[in-house]
Amino acid sequence: MSGLYTRVPEADLEKIQLRGTWVAVKERLEERTRESGLVEVAKKATTIGSVLAVGTEVSELSPGDDIVYEAWEGGRWMLGDIPCLLMQLEHVLARIEYAE
Repeated sequence: MSGLYTRVPEADLEKIQLRGTWVAVKERLEERTRESGLVEVAKKATTIGSVLAVGTEVSELSPGDDIVYEAWEGGRWMLGDIPCLLMQLEHVLARIEYAE
């Protein structure tokens, strides 16, 4: 999976300060993985992920929130050992709230 991501040398998530409406998201690729291990990828698909960090102008989301977003938006980065997407808030379609 790390071949999809650009490694940022000497960076980890705690050292990254997102600005504006940027959101860092951990993809849930396992939901699109076949039994053979191949990852199904569609250019105009939506997917689910977990918010890792939010920019200074984002008040609707918090780290730990699960979201639905447009796939293939933003860049794919490896921050330390954490693969994540960096995308604008406008590409987040919904926040998932689970029943307790």
